[in-house]
Amino acid sequence: MAELYGDRWTIEALPAIDRGSECEIDTWDIRRQLFRFLSGIGGLQHRLVIKGAIRAVWGEDYLKEQLSMYYLTLEVTQVTKGMLIAVPPKHWAIFRKMTQREFADTLMGLAREMDTRKYTRANVVPKRSSRQDQRQT
Repeated sequence: MAELYGDRWTIEALPAIDRGSECEIDTWDIRRQLFRFLSGIGGLQHRLVIKGAIRAVWGEDYLKEQLSMYYLTLEVTQVTKGMLIAVPPKHWAIFRKMTQREFADTLMGLAREMDTRKYTRANVVPKRSSRQDQRQT
């Protein structure tokens, strides 16, 4: 995947040719863009795994109609930094040794214990557009 993405940037990065005497493509920018792309894929994969565990425990209806990924993501970002400080790295190694089944079971166990009220969407009534108001009058 990285090689394919790199090929894409060899074409798109041509306008970024260094104006110096060597006329080289700015490879640092290509690496930075590749890092952003791969980070985005990694974030998406984590999100899909978490949503899968929540779906398995709380069901599709909760996932689609009630779960707020905003609130869930907010808590994860706020708690992660503290956990990385409070829990030494050697204690995180257990996750690397787990089989896929053990990891899935662990995630579903954590999902069972989550307080779903903390991650429920706000009940906001959508505003009617002016066209809807005109039709009703």
